[in-house]
Amino acid sequence: MKIYSIEVARAIAIFCVIIIHTEPFLRQPELKNNWYYFGQIIQQLSSFAVPFFFIVSGYFYSHGVNKKGLRKQFQQYFKRIFILLLSWVIIDGVFWGSWLTSVIDNGSLKPLLWNIMAVPSFAINRPDLFLFRGTAVPLWFLVSLLGGTIFLSILIYSKCNKFIIMLVGLIAYIFSLSVSFYSHTVIGFGFIIPLEQRGIFISIFYISIGYFLANIQIKINGISLLLISTILMFIESYILSTSQNAVFIEHPYLFSTALFSAGVFLSAIQHPNFGANGSLYKIGGLSLGVYVVHTPLLGALNYYRDIINSPAWEFIFPFTVLFLSILIVSVFKQTPYLRKIVG
Repeated sequence: MKIYSIEVARAIAIFCVIIIHTEPFLRQPELKNNWYYFGQIIQQLSSFAVPFFFIVSGYFYSHGVNKKGLRKQFQQYFKRIFILLLSWVIIDGVFWGSWLTSVIDNGSLKPLLWNIMAVPSFAINRPDLFLFRGTAVPLWFLVSLLGGTIFLSILIYSKCNKFIIMLVGLIAYIFSLSVSFYSHTVIGFGFIIPLEQRGIFISIFYISIGYFLANIQIKINGISLLLISTILMFIESYILSTSQNAVFIEHPYLFSTALFSAGVFLSAIQHPNFGANGSLYKIGGLSLGVYVVHTPLLGALNYYRDIINSPAWEFIFPFTVLFLSILIVSVFKQTPYLRKIVG
């Protein structure tokens, strides 16, 4: 049975990913002064998106294991994500950064050739970055998704029960927090590891949540959890901000982020037909494709974005990125040899 609500939540989550990467009301210094808190609130509310995708992945991976067996499910899943990752390491290697600006300034397509030719040297000189996020920072999600799924599969193969898997995931997440925003607290190690390099620990935790929820009957009301965790998330982020002697700034991947993301997921699962009468759920089915496509698209659109300095444009721009990404993914889906590179 199709769970329409999950697809609707995916559609909302992928839009939130675009918001995170476009930073509305925070990118332009002139607008940032007047819209700072509004921009930070939007970013904080959007921070559930990637954790939610990990949870959904763990949930449906578990169902796939129960239906097909571990080996078949792993082989099919690994092949799909690996092809996607490899394809976009190459594509993002060509359309890297503000590639359109480089093309326009150079008056030719030579910068695209220079970009792809620079990939081998980048991989050799910075293997610490290349191995964890390929040729574009957002690809850390796919790298971590593969790594987290491999780790989950090992635990399942080792006959670990859902509680052990959840405990291992929690330990991994506490470690990721101890080397990020909580680095200088009682649970911290005193140093910070970049997001892409701690991504595997984040994915292990949220994928384990999805696996756990797929294998247990839970009676917590998703909407109630979502409302409570929203308050907790802003409190936690505010405390971290003040501890850093800063005004309020959003913080992704907090303790409360897990509750917030689980609240979104449970709300969707507990209302499976939500959105069935609309068309938003169709976007959810394209979310993985939109995720990979929107990065090089931003490399082109940022050239035009910086020309306009307006609150209205800051509001419209993320929707523009979403619309064009959906259009590109839809075209790729209709093209036999391109379907696999958009999920």
